[in-house]
Amino acid sequence: MFKKNLFTVAAFVVAFLATISFLPDKIFDQRYLASAQAQSFTISGRVTDPPSGTGTGISGVTVSLVLNGGGTPLTTLTDAGGNFSFSGVAQGSNYDVTPSKTNYIFNPVSQGGTNLSSDRTLFFTGTTVPPTPTPTPTPIPTPTPTPTSDTIQFSALSYPVGEGDRQINLVVTRSGNTAAAASVGFATSDTAGAMNCNVLSGVASSRCDYEIRISTIRFAAGETSQTVSVFIIDDSYLEGAETFDVRLSNPSGGSLGALSTATVTITDNEIANGANPIDTTGFFVRLHYLDFFNREPDSSGLDFWTNQITS
Repeated sequence: MFKKNLFTVAAFVVAFLATISFLPDKIFDQRYLASAQAQSFTISGRVTDPPSGTGTGISGVTVSLVLNGGGTPLTTLTDAGGNFSFSGVAQGSNYDVTPSKTNYIFNPVSQGGTNLSSDRTLFFTGTTVPPTPTPTPTPIPTPTPTPTSDTIQFSALSYPVGEGDRQINLVVTRSGNTAAAASVGFATSDTAGAMNCNVLSGVASSRCDYEIRISTIRFAAGETSQTVSVFIIDDSYLEGAETFDVRLSNPSGGSLGALSTATVTITDNEIANGANPIDTTGFFVRLHYLDFFNREPDSSGLDFWTNQITS
């Protein structure tokens, strides 16, 4: 019985082998190629603090895999232990693996190879770098305003007046901080000295052509201008245009401006010399009002004194 079974098995094996020997070689080649094409490998590794492979794993590292030098990279993140893995990488592939994470530098920067033929395990170390500090903007200082100069001065450099106008009104201005009161001295001046009134010199005399004026000009808080008057004497001499000066001094509550001196020009109104005007009653009375009261005579006063002299 045993021999019979053994013979049966042997006959089956011989028949099977004979059958196989008649199959085309091409069938075996295709099966081999299909098996080879289906083969793939895993590229894995670990990203740690130094030392490589044994340091503390770094989680959240983006690991990129580029195959065959191009195409869209495959990416994965390291786990809590710093591990990463790419499976199913085809045999024969060229590969490059690169880790990246903000504020980290890695060593090596990248690892790669050609003609992958087995699983690969790669190790990277990462060290932190301080983030580039955002520059603190340098504050731009607020410029200190230049204090406004509190200036007192004449409104003009020169003032013309006719000999028959009786007076010249001079404007003195104040600028800057005018919140407080201020004052400034005022005075007339000339270089005529004791020159006779009928001398033709171009210089006006306080003895003959205008009334000397010395005063203090006062500004109340908030006032920006004041007017000061100088009386003009209408004599009877043909003397041409004559000038005298007016000056500001001793300011309080401000400083003198560039126009602290001005010139007054009196335009003559005679076409020929006349008699001495002092012999004219009205002229004589007016001069006394100007000299003693520093004002023009009122009409009743002028009439009264004129009548007293001529009666």
